[in-house]
Amino acid sequence: MSLNHPTSPAEAADIDIRTIEDAIYVWLGIPYDEQPPNHYRLLGIKPFEPAGNVIQAAADQRMTHLRTYQTGRNGAFSQQLLNQVSAARVCLLNEQQKTVYDAGLRRTMAEAQHRASDQAAARQGTSTTRVDPTFPGAIHTPAQQPPPAPPPPT
Repeated sequence: MSLNHPTSPAEAADIDIRTIEDAIYVWLGIPYDEQPPNHYRLLGIKPFEPAGNVIQAAADQRMTHLRTYQTGRNGAFSQQLLNQVSAARVCLLNEQQKTVYDAGLRRTMAEAQHRASDQAAARQGTSTTRVDPTFPGAIHTPAQQPPPAPPPPT
């Protein structure tokens, strides 16, 4: 990945494509922080798109666009991306492969969301771990104190 990523559209217009990440950003509009893209992002469609004709049309559009760069100085990057788009299309149009791919993507997305929640909680000094406040060994902060025990019977 390039060391200096553009932060504005004006900077992006002047990117010298040196890496596949640069090509993905400039040609497909996928920001560096979303790379490498999953198959759906690579094709520019919503995650877990069920319609085969939508997947096919998106792949065709991407391939047509990427072919315009084949004969230029970045032809090798164009070919790499054409291969990736082709692989994404084959996977997502094959029911068995799509099922396996989608299950893995759901796991990956859930793990990323969990990590993001944990990082946000750490920055705020809180925890996303749920604690049963009635558990005898639970440590309670003032906001988490369990209700007082009822008075003993008389």
